[in-house]
Amino acid sequence: QTLARNFNHIAESGQLSHQHLEAAMSERTQALAHERDLLHSYLNIAGVMLMALDKDGRIAMINRKGAEILGYPVEKLIGMDWFSNFLPPTEADAVHKIFDLLMAGEVSHVARHENPIRNARKETLLIAWNNSLLRDEHGTISGVLCSGEDVTQGRLAESRLQQAHADLAATLRTIPDLLFELEKAVNEVTRPLEKLAADDAGTYTAVAAALGLNS
Repeated sequence: QTLARNFNHIAESGQLSHQHLEAAMSERTQALAHERDLLHSYLNIAGVMLMALDKDGRIAMINRKGAEILGYPVEKLIGMDWFSNFLPPTEADAVHKIFDLLMAGEVSHVARHENPIRNARKETLLIAWNNSLLRDEHGTISGVLCSGEDVTQGRLAESRLQQAHADLAATLRTIPDLLFELEKAVNEVTRPLEKLAADDAGTYTAVAAALGLNS
């Protein structure tokens, strides 16, 4: 009987421990789900593209703004190769070298950079990137987290402003030449007029003298 009681006690203790473990795991799972949902909310209200690339350059995570810029649903973007799908062919090699530097831990030189991308709408956009490394539980680099801002219109406005300044400077440099040409043209007109006026004055004097009008 003692043995049976001990066995029952052990069984009951084990059952209680199992129940406590299940409750703790359920509570932790709910907490993690809440944290995940909260993180997704933060990502989706961000005004810039937030994207994680795995070590092979595939999209592992992207927020709503990123999906909007790229022109695909979030679900379709996950797993897509970044370099073959969203970079102009002329830029792919250069950007891949930047990615390789990041994956090698060389962050300082390429933490910030700009490059054009091509989206699903065949638009070419200039994106300004800020990059940081992602690491696994062992500290090994597992990917890169990128925040990207569409600066296409801003850079276009800057380019137009610079061109306007250059045009104005070029115009100002031509003003002395324009003034010289204007003075030359005025002289070409006024000299004949002055000669004509002088000739007219001489003629008047001669006529007046002949008529005796000078006295």
